[in-house]
Amino acid sequence: MLDRELKRIEGLEVQRDISLASLTTFKIGGPARYLILPGTVTALEKVLLFLKEKGLPFRILGQGSNLLISERGEEIVLSLRHMKRIQMTRRAVIIEAGCRLSRLIAWALSHSLAGMEGLCGIPASIGGALFMNAGTKSVSMGGLASKALLTGPGESHWVPVKRLGLGYRKSHLPPGQVVSAVEIPLGTPSSEGRKTWQGGSSMGGALIPSDTRSIRQRIRRIMGKRISTQPLGQPSPGCVFKNPAECSAGKLIEDCGLKGISVGDAAISKIHANFVINRGNATSLQVVELMEIVKSQVKDATGIDLEPEVTIWNSNGE
Repeated sequence: MLDRELKRIEGLEVQRDISLASLTTFKIGGPARYLILPGTVTALEKVLLFLKEKGLPFRILGQGSNLLISERGEEIVLSLRHMKRIQMTRRAVIIEAGCRLSRLIAWALSHSLAGMEGLCGIPASIGGALFMNAGTKSVSMGGLASKALLTGPGESHWVPVKRLGLGYRKSHLPPGQVVSAVEIPLGTPSSEGRKTWQGGSSMGGALIPSDTRSIRQRIRRIMGKRISTQPLGQPSPGCVFKNPAECSAGKLIEDCGLKGISVGDAAISKIHANFVINRGNATSLQVVELMEIVKSQVKDATGIDLEPEVTIWNSNGE
């Protein structure tokens, strides 16, 4: 049995027939026949090598946001959620890919480090956030990070983030490589109040020592705005369409009068038109049908082709 072979790898947990819906923010999706959870980078290297040698395809699961999974499920899913350690050195903070953004933001607050506040409310893991270059107009994961630890079959190496081809909600990782950790440089406020970097590097963003009360106030302000403008309390993958150059996708959808429309239990949020919510028992097919309706009506009204931001897993590998 595959799980018996995998369990020989130290630092690896293997679960059978696990609901993927329970591991996503959308609460949609079938089972994973094998859910593989490495606890260390070494275990990840070994399992990637094992899967390569066996010729077994697999999926990588982060925090389960920005994701729609078919009810047919998947054969093998590799989850990094057990890899969540945070380490601070003199020059940087190193975060394993499975750490939640929310946990890192809370950790930074507890260490009086500013810089992460703009990512509050994004339900992603660190690895997934870098892979999708998650963020807002003011801050992105690719702008904060300086290096990424890429892990492949049997080996890992650090690379500058600028080599990952990061763009708007995208990256270009080398084939067979997984982001297993991220480095964010530590900075110090200059006498003029500008950011400077330890060691004189000008690459990337940084976590800057600041007043804890001020950081907490910014977090509350940002979260308050998100709560009032996004359906954070309902199952959703986040924004389902990328913003085109011309306008925000949410405004285009709202201007077409599509807020609140539904297919089964999949509905366009009445709070934010670029969010599809699961009202209870939505299926992946209902979500896809709803997205097609939105794309078609926006195209007819504006001539703009909306591009999906949400990743869709079908069991046929698409």
